[in-house]
Amino acid sequence: MNILFRVDASRQIGTGHVMRCLSLADTLRERGAQVSFVCRQLPGHMGEEILRQGFAVHLIETLVSPADDHLRWIRDTYAQDALATREYAKQNAADWIVVDHYALDSIWENMVHCQGVQIMVIDDLADRDHDCDLLLDQNLHPDPYGRYTGKVPHTCECLFGPRFALLGRQFADARARIGPKNGTVHHILLSFGGADATNETSKALRGIAQLARDHHLTIDVVLGSLNVHADKVRQLAHAISGARVHVNVRNMAELMVNADLSFGAGGMTTWERCCLGTPTVVTIVADNQLASVRELNRLGIVRCLGLAQVLTPDDYQEALQTARQEELAAMSWKGMALVDGLGCQRVAERMYEGSEGNDVYGTRSVAPSSGKRSAHHFDMAEFTKDS
Repeated sequence: MNILFRVDASRQIGTGHVMRCLSLADTLRERGAQVSFVCRQLPGHMGEEILRQGFAVHLIETLVSPADDHLRWIRDTYAQDALATREYAKQNAADWIVVDHYALDSIWENMVHCQGVQIMVIDDLADRDHDCDLLLDQNLHPDPYGRYTGKVPHTCECLFGPRFALLGRQFADARARIGPKNGTVHHILLSFGGADATNETSKALRGIAQLARDHHLTIDVVLGSLNVHADKVRQLAHAISGARVHVNVRNMAELMVNADLSFGAGGMTTWERCCLGTPTVVTIVADNQLASVRELNRLGIVRCLGLAQVLTPDDYQEALQTARQEELAAMSWKGMALVDGLGCQRVAERMYEGSEGNDVYGTRSVAPSSGKRSAHHFDMAEFTKDS
């Protein structure tokens, strides 16, 4: 198969969309697919990283700067974006176009849809309509069915829940060698995403610095390539004897395995930490993380610290002071029960199989009145009962 990803990264958007697409692309390539990317030439577009991982990338010229509103900034160039993607898909005889972008919806998808090409959408928000054949929402919600009722075609198959989380192979490989953690804390991991716009890393370091010194804790601090606060973070870490700063890491799974407790954002790395049983205090750094993190907190899989913009170093200090061994141990095994790291393989299998001859899961079957449940959905009630 020939598969085209339409995805962006930037200082405003962050890196998570591209990183999860790269994980799926790698799995598809292992199955023999030809994979390429279309991205806008935004500041921090990650084109070089995509090339480094061995995938072709076509950069679309950017005529306007991205705004904070993910739906607003692309509107002035909507048709240009769709035309460029469609032409590149035709040139590469694409069988699938995978769209991972909060600014694109059914209008754009209809523009790029052409005969013989299927569209897969990766979404977390359920705030717009889609014209697609396959939809993936890997996050944890109490009612994923209701969120997408009326927003996808009746022929669309939907994959819901963390069993489809798009994690890199290193996480499944590392998981096979470990078990749940026992809840004692000697080693802490700080990782707040590729950009960390609110500089939570510095807040957390200031908050836990004295406790780390008193208890001789080791701290791994992970920074993304788009972090503009790197110099300040290094300065803070230098004052803590057990702190080490890592930038643009390739061994995140190893760092998570080594950590007894993590402080981090509620994005893609949430599922990585769950997969490896790393207990986590989660900070919500974007609106799209709110519902999923709250549900994880309710189930005792993470501890939600709150919204980034209102947190202070004292909040991080208190979170570390009040961490209980039994609570952290429970987080570890619950996280591993939720995410097994094989999501990319499951999604790739569905793409290869296509929808023909398989049960579809669109608006008819997700309607609340249907009362149906699907093999493609994580059953919240069952997990809660088992927990």
